[in-house]
Amino acid sequence: ARPGLDDMTLLRDPKPAGIRENLKERLKEKCIYSYIGQVLVAVNPFTWLDLYGEAAAKRFMHVSRLDAPLPHVYAVAESAFRAMSDEEESQCVIISGESGAGKTEASKQIQNYLAMCSSSKGGAEVERVKTVFLESNPLLEAFGNAKTLRNNNSSRFGKYFELLFDRFGTPRGGVVTNYLLEKSRTVKPGRGERNFHAFYQLAASGTKLLRRSKAADYEMLATCVSVDGVDDAEAFRETEQAMKDVGVSKGTQDAAFSVVAACLALGSFKFRPKQVGDAEGNELVDDSSFAQATQLLGLNATSLRTALASRRLETTAPGGKTERYEVPLNPTQACLARDALIKSLYSKLFDALVESVNDALDPPTIGEDDEELLSISVLDIYGFEIFDKNGFEQLSINFVNEKLQQIFIALTLKAEQEEYVSEQIQWKEVKYFNNKIVCELIEDRKPPGVLPILDDICKQMHSRPGRDIDAKFLDTAASCHASHPHFRRTKTGFTVVHYAGDVEYAVDGFAESNRDELRPDLLEVLVESPDLQRFYDSETNVDDASAAAAQGKKNKRAPIMTAGRKIREQCSALVAALMVCEPHYVRCIKSNEDKKPLTCDDARVEHQCKYLGLPENVRVRRAGFAYRTEYHRFLERFKTLSAKTYPAEWTGTDEAGARHIVKAAAALASTDSVVKDLAALGDAAETQFGRTKLFVKKPEVYFALEKARERKLASYASTIARAWRRTADTKEAVQMAKDLSRRYQSFGKRRRASSVDRPYLADYVRDDAAREGLRHVLRHYGDGRFLFADDRVRALRRNQSGGVSFVPRLAALTGSALYLLEKDAACKQRKWQLRRRLELKDVTSLTVSPNADDVVVVKVRGERNVPRANKAGLIKAGTWQKNADVAACPVTGKKFGVTAARRHHCRVSGKIYHADVTETLQAHPDAGWHAPMRIFDALVGLHSTEPLEDVVLSFERRSELVALLLKHTKVQLTSSSHVSLDLSKSPLSSSPAEVEFGSSTSAASEAAAPSVTVEGQRVTLDAPRGVDDAAARAKRERAEERRALREARRAEERERRKQRDAQRDAQRREERRRLLREKKARKAAEREERARAAGATYVPAAHGRRPRRNQNNGKATRAQQPTATYAATNPRAAGSAALTQKQPPPPPPAKKLEVPAELRDVEDFYWQHQRTQDQMGPSTLAELKRAYENGETGDGCLVYADGLTEEWKTIGAVPVLATYLAAKEPKKPPPPPAKKQPPPPPAKTTPSSSTTSTRPQPRPTVSGVGGGANSELAAKLAKRRAAAG
Repeated sequence: ARPGLDDMTLLRDPKPAGIRENLKERLKEKCIYSYIGQVLVAVNPFTWLDLYGEAAAKRFMHVSRLDAPLPHVYAVAESAFRAMSDEEESQCVIISGESGAGKTEASKQIQNYLAMCSSSKGGAEVERVKTVFLESNPLLEAFGNAKTLRNNNSSRFGKYFELLFDRFGTPRGGVVTNYLLEKSRTVKPGRGERNFHAFYQLAASGTKLLRRSKAADYEMLATCVSVDGVDDAEAFRETEQAMKDVGVSKGTQDAAFSVVAACLALGSFKFRPKQVGDAEGNELVDDSSFAQATQLLGLNATSLRTALASRRLETTAPGGKTERYEVPLNPTQACLARDALIKSLYSKLFDALVESVNDALDPPTIGEDDEELLSISVLDIYGFEIFDKNGFEQLSINFVNEKLQQIFIALTLKAEQEEYVSEQIQWKEVKYFNNKIVCELIEDRKPPGVLPILDDICKQMHSRPGRDIDAKFLDTAASCHASHPHFRRTKTGFTVVHYAGDVEYAVDGFAESNRDELRPDLLEVLVESPDLQRFYDSETNVDDASAAAAQGKKNKRAPIMTAGRKIREQCSALVAALMVCEPHYVRCIKSNEDKKPLTCDDARVEHQCKYLGLPENVRVRRAGFAYRTEYHRFLERFKTLSAKTYPAEWTGTDEAGARHIVKAAAALASTDSVVKDLAALGDAAETQFGRTKLFVKKPEVYFALEKARERKLASYASTIARAWRRTADTKEAVQMAKDLSRRYQSFGKRRRASSVDRPYLADYVRDDAAREGLRHVLRHYGDGRFLFADDRVRALRRNQSGGVSFVPRLAALTGSALYLLEKDAACKQRKWQLRRRLELKDVTSLTVSPNADDVVVVKVRGERNVPRANKAGLIKAGTWQKNADVAACPVTGKKFGVTAARRHHCRVSGKIYHADVTETLQAHPDAGWHAPMRIFDALVGLHSTEPLEDVVLSFERRSELVALLLKHTKVQLTSSSHVSLDLSKSPLSSSPAEVEFGSSTSAASEAAAPSVTVEGQRVTLDAPRGVDDAAARAKRERAEERRALREARRAEERERRKQRDAQRDAQRREERRRLLREKKARKAAEREERARAAGATYVPAAHGRRPRRNQNNGKATRAQQPTATYAATNPRAAGSAALTQKQPPPPPPAKKLEVPAELRDVEDFYWQHQRTQDQMGPSTLAELKRAYENGETGDGCLVYADGLTEEWKTIGAVPVLATYLAAKEPKKPPPPPAKKQPPPPPAKTTPSSSTTSTRPQPRPTVSGVGGGANSELAAKLAKRRAAAG
């Protein structure tokens, strides 16, 4: 059994401490993954575990998460991949956690799994795509990761990786979007931390781009030069190889390393004061680094020197005239300009590398499949950060996490409540902390949030020093939010009450971090370089920037892009992208700060549990029902709990079977205290039956169900084990039976009818209490499993009056001894007691009669005259304890003395006990006690109470026991009509001295014991007549026929069961399809509702088509990515477009072409233009037919119509539509000439009439990416409509 709980929703203590203890317990046993409902929690073990690879991935492929062998990141990837394929919905995996928690590794393992499980159809191109998105990881890690105090390979940027697949699950491409690159690290790494890996790799490569070849020679890299276990030179070669595998052009590679080297050269700039007129200026200390930087970047040296020596200041004089001034920069200001230059260069380089990856992953035009691309996105982004000193970067990161937490709670609760509604069960609304108030505190415009306030202050005081802006910002923010419950001012800044805890931010440096811009004169210098134009081609040119500055407030269309504004816009785009995907979550936890393997730091883990919101996750999940599952899964898992569902096959509905199981399980609570919690199953408030699922509220009830199932399976396992042993033994028994039959025939022994073709079972004990008593005896002697056991054995015994009869016994044979037990109902200690244990090594021979009886005589060797035991001699020999050595009873604790408690020696063990525990009297002839004596209660019935002598046994299964004894003892089997027995000299001897086997009689019954006749010391046993060989052979043949018929019936039943299972599976698949259709329709309605609420029209489009990336100079914008398209409603434009495009209808034909019934109720058709590939519509059927006849569309073009097609299809793939469109209209007579009439006077239209569109609103499709939107066609449609307006 695995440690802890796989799903922490079932924790009895869902607080942070309880979650931490469960994670700690599992970590010790190398179980690093756990669930909270659908959320995967991953703990970084800081050691490599053999949990990954192709062999491990195969255990999760095509397996539901509920059926997966254990929690695993592969299970999340499989769930996302299958949901994308089955539901035709885009998926996203959101990975969060602090630095060092294992986010990057989780992201890579998900990508590796998707590469392994996805289809490889498509040949070299598909393999190239897989290689690119796997090799993009080391490339982006080299330029975007760095060593921090917490992690040697910490991602210092957020990554949103979209993997594109066609409808067959074949990878076709991808898109990478990066967020929040930590540019400040390039100029100021933290103490004990490193800059980005690329700097150290270049320094260790021996390149000629650098003047100094050691990382320690650069101030930017000197904070931490090396890392244990990291070879920077080898890493550089891997980065170069990754660039080649991804397909980065040689020019981009050279430019990348040149920029890295240039950044190092720029970082070496030193400035000293220089008097410039009345102001303090600066000058460079070392020209060599300056020359190297300008050469590497292709910059104009004079222009760069000027830009670092002064800045351009523009003012507006009276009359609107713009005046420009060159203001000298002091050394500190020059350093800030240099740092801004380095950060800008490196950021643009990173963006260019990401763009190179996107170019390599851009899906090519491959035909039909290209129209149906779905995506699985992986978001790897910073987790919540709380440091000793928190600045602007931490506020930005925590703001993003607040937004992610907001949509997580919203989507989780929404999914919960949608499930309750769709399943039609009773539920209470879940109350939770809505962190929308915190998000509004940071980002809102009215009232202004923290980041908008910072933007406004930076704009108002753009020429003031950063310290003044920080102080003004703090005063303004504190004034605006003085009464806000989640905002508090502090001495050095302010505190925000986040969902993960209170975080104090120091405002020092907020302004500089937020401005995040290059001065226009510096930008002008960079843009002039032909080598850097590829990085800055999207930047505003200098003339536009100057014009914007000159216009000031008039130019409201080009606001300054601050870091705060950028992160708000990126976050909004990210949230929009996530909201149209089906989310999956991975929460990563760092186990300790010292990177010790499999070690849990309680305080650190509990803190992370809190700020990752795990307790909130558990609470939300448990607010409704802790356990829920589909009926068929519940039936399959717990069917053993009801006699109606197992072992007989259940042929009813899954829900009915689940109800029977619940009823049977609830009944178990009244008979078994171990599963008493199952009583809650009978409470309608605790257990509810939905349309397709069973819901259980308390986790304790689920645990009790599992416990009852385990106990039932244990009993079945025991039965199966016995059956397996019986099967194995039967094969051997068949051969032994044949050998024994040949021996009987050689003796001339007649057969009983019941012994012909009799199956071998080994265990013939009918009474469970007898079997348990036998196990007690076997455990006492250390014997293993028994080979044979039967409680219907009879032993021939002489009674006290001199008579002889058969008495009942239980006989059992093991590999070392033959046991004979008898039931003693009057005994309080043990009902089934041992009467004789015969060692197999002491068995000398076996004798049977020639008659058809069931008697066997077992002859044994051994001492027949055991002398009476001597108590004093036993004490003297040390076998027994001395009275003086035992002061108190070891069981009761009562003390012994002259007048105290009575003591007795146990005749079996020789130990002294109090009289209270030695009440039973039994003989022990093997030890010389031939009369009943005191025995310790715990040993009663575990020793032989009959003396050693030959025994006569009679029982139906005699031949099986004989065969086994012959195998394990190698003794001789004889046949005789007269047998003399070797008896014991003990007064307890009760076997007869001689046994005579009389003649067979037809009246005797085979099942009854042989009749006994006593003549002195001789006992005569009569036997039944039996059957001859011919009758035995005929019986075997009949048995074979019955066996064959039985096998045929079983085969027929297996086939019928197989057919029923297939039918049931088909019904379940159809039910899943129905639920999927409902889900898609519900999502489409929600998207349409959101569009209408926003004043937009939802435009349906082709099934998930992706845009080509050669648009917009090869750059795909967020608008081109697969989200639902909304065309802004412009009533006036719509009205005029409708009037402009409306054409007079043709005169009615003499006889109309009949419209098929399938097309009559279809109102709107959307279709693809044959030449422009634009999306047209909504159109009527008549308009579509005219377009078809005019050649504007054809059978190879796409069409969509709600009610006719569920997705975009080619016209040729819709036979009824293609046939109608291709049919010719009947010829019609020419219309009579119309009289010319003067045009009507223009009517004065009201505003409301001019805004009315004559065309009905389009309807959304159900299937597709994120709801089925064709971004390209929809964008073209919106553009055409806007042009028409």
